[in-house]
Amino acid sequence: MEIVRLKKENYDELIGLLNLVFTQKNGKEMDFEKELPKMCVRDDDHMGRHFGIFEDEKLVAVIGVYSLPVNIAGERLLFSTVGNIATHPEYQGRGYMNALIERAMQELDDMGADASRLGGLRQRYNRFGYETCGRTYGFSMSPYNVERKLSLEASGVEFSRIKKDDIEILKIAKALQSSNALAVERSEKNAYADVYASMTAWRNIPWLAKKDGRIIGYLCASENGCSVAENYTYDTEGMKAMLGAWQKRIGGTISFRFQPYEIENVRVFSSICEGVSITSPCHFKILDWDRVIGAFMRLKASYAAMPKGTLSIHIIGYGGVRLFVNEHG
Repeated sequence: MEIVRLKKENYDELIGLLNLVFTQKNGKEMDFEKELPKMCVRDDDHMGRHFGIFEDEKLVAVIGVYSLPVNIAGERLLFSTVGNIATHPEYQGRGYMNALIERAMQELDDMGADASRLGGLRQRYNRFGYETCGRTYGFSMSPYNVERKLSLEASGVEFSRIKKDDIEILKIAKALQSSNALAVERSEKNAYADVYASMTAWRNIPWLAKKDGRIIGYLCASENGCSVAENYTYDTEGMKAMLGAWQKRIGGTISFRFQPYEIENVRVFSSICEGVSITSPCHFKILDWDRVIGAFMRLKASYAAMPKGTLSIHIIGYGGVRLFVNEHG
């Protein structure tokens, strides 16, 4: 079998295959041009991030490898998502998926990725080095929660939908997102088209929040508004105002997430919300353990006291790593 890097002339075949396979898999009509607009660009650069197998002169299996530069506690690392793994139903059972994943693993090495993420079934992909990692705090907030705890904060907040040509607003949104302690880089190329495409992934809709006429943050929510995928403000008071007002706008229970380093948001909303859950955000494969551990140790030290001392650990297939924490962090 031959694995080839796709080109712009393969665009329609790629989108057609993904829509076919994931419509069957998810049990609902999929439209990848709307689900993942950042990926769906008809040029060699975007299509070249995909590898495919052709049989009978048609694309029958595909995988994507998407670089994700990320800033963690002030250090720039290269992460990469491996995804959109699809095999045409008539060509399954021929080992195409395994071959494509092996090719994707080689691509990670070639690009010098520090780590990679991949969604899907744990037992399917952990043999390639992917395991559940990290923690995310999920919250559900009901009308009663807001009425009792956030009624005052939520008053005076107005929302306006962010459009792709709202360049000044997109600049503000990008600055808010990138100021986070852990942030995936969003390109300013193409008049902030990449920023807008990231914000509208999976058909989310971005909204600017103002309180008494002053910008306090933005959020990206599902089409019905109940699931908030992104929520950024300048401080926790702004977050209380924005999410409280959003719940009042939607009317029903809303859900949203915070990361462990957002300690003040986690503390405040843990005392407000109806439900709190702790889950792993995805499966990850660590390639450069030194860099990844160092970045996350610095991130941890930025919001929590670290016990002083030395710890040596052995990582199968990688080697030994020794961790130091002194009075300087």
